[in-house]
Amino acid sequence: YLFGTFTPNETLTEPLADIVTSANPDVKRVAILARNDLFPLAIGQEMEKSAQARGLEVVSFERYAIGTMDHSAAVTQMRAAQPDWVFATGYINDLILIRRQLADQGVDPAVITMIAGPAYREFIEAGGALAENVSSAAWWHPAVRYNGEDIFGTTENFNAAWEARYGGEADYAEASAAAAGAILQIAIEKAGT
Repeated sequence: YLFGTFTPNETLTEPLADIVTSANPDVKRVAILARNDLFPLAIGQEMEKSAQARGLEVVSFERYAIGTMDHSAAVTQMRAAQPDWVFATGYINDLILIRRQLADQGVDPAVITMIAGPAYREFIEAGGALAENVSSAAWWHPAVRYNGEDIFGTTENFNAAWEARYGGEADYAEASAAAAGAILQIAIEKAGT
């Protein structure tokens, strides 16, 4: 019996692809830039499948190494491919750099999606105006509201407990770990043993 709070990767890419294509039917060409690391690469590969399932053309799919400090070659290829949608994966520092280099080279598609940097306050603070209009997805965000029977009860209580204990906001990975613990507590209580 293995339980988890993260859903499969396509539960991020499928809704994103639906949202983007329904909101902007002119989006036809997608460029994907993925960190060559387990989670970011898997999300990039799922995005490729989601795009192709909707008839979108994947005009480039580039991988970058962990620790890459210059994405200009990949961004130059993107610019030449003229994507309507840029989908980049990685972590905060990767995605801040990619976003800056997209702007520096004048790559300005109708849609920019980045997984998972924009889910963090640090991305917004470091990106400034470049963090505007960047779409993303995460399994949880501090602004999402819930009422539950777990130890926290509400999002506000969880946020306050996290702030008091660790300072700052929890991200989706930390909140998911807390949810797993809360679920375990409820399961033990309901099992009575």
